Amino acid sequence: MKRTTTVNISGTAFCIEEEAYCQLNGYLMEITERLSNQPDAAEIIEDIESRISELLREYGAGTIRVVTTPMIDRVKSTLGSPEVFADNDYDKSRENKKMENKKLFRDTRHKVLGGVCSGLGLYFNIDPVIIRVVMLILVICFGTGIFAYLIMWIIMPRPKTEEDFKIMGNMNKQD
Repeated sequence: MKRTTTVNISGTAFCIEEEAYCQLNGYLMEITERLSNQPDAAEIIEDIESRISELLREYGAGTIRVVTTPMIDRVKSTLGSPEVFADNDYDKSRENKKMENKKLFRDTRHKVLGGVCSGLGLYFNIDPVIIRVVMLILVICFGTGIFAYLIMWIIMPRPKTEEDFKIMGNMNKQD
């Protein structure tokens, strides 16, 4: 027979074995300790607790089942070791992955003519109006804006798949 206790994880009550509670509490304390020097540590911890709650419900806890040590082991393996949360290289690798996914498309959803300026705005995280004004100045002053726009219209692909639209949608959320 094992002792159990009730805990509240991200607004959801769980019945949990004492051994599993100690393991989970130690895990969360270690993550909290590693994130202590970051300005948004409290928000990150809340997100982690929310994810733990989701995983435990996914594993069947919270209904009739009691949270057990193997469930906590699965949660820890899914979320990763606490060292990962404070690793600056991990943050840099996430930024690099975002940069790898960055592709230049014409933005056909917010286009005025062909979506070139809108696409450039998304890619460089600049307001498309600024790019449109620059293009207009190039057209009026130098006459090169028309050729540049036409060349970019031909070269820049139009997003075709849902994946392309997701990449475009994520570009402006990077910063």
